[in-house]
Amino acid sequence: DEDLAFAVDGPRGPYGTVHEGALVAALRTGARIVPLGAHVPHGLTLRRTWDRFRIAWPFTRVVVVVGAPLEPALATPSVLARAIEDANTAAERTAAEGHGAEGELAFEYDVPGVGVGVR
Repeated sequence: DEDLAFAVDGPRGPYGTVHEGALVAALRTGARIVPLGAHVPHGLTLRRTWDRFRIAWPFTRVVVVVGAPLEPALATPSVLARAIEDANTAAERTAAEGHGAEGELAFEYDVPGVGVGVR
């Protein structure tokens, strides 16, 4: 099995708008789509880039939440956008609470990658 990752708002944006590329790839391959959300509480935001790329300061704890897989035949850009929004909200909540909610799979990475924890 191979895994692929997509920036679903495309290489040129607009920021946060889900385009159909990942959905088309999933439909053609039969692969499920797994939405990811992340929260970087302390870092530098590159405001002049189309995607507002965020670089975590050293030793910042970054929270990544893996959402429930979506079947490609049932996914639309709006369904995928909502799933990503939910994962981002869960990442922010997890960071604020200091722990993952029941049923969420949260990975925590200590930048620069010194330690990794899974909840």
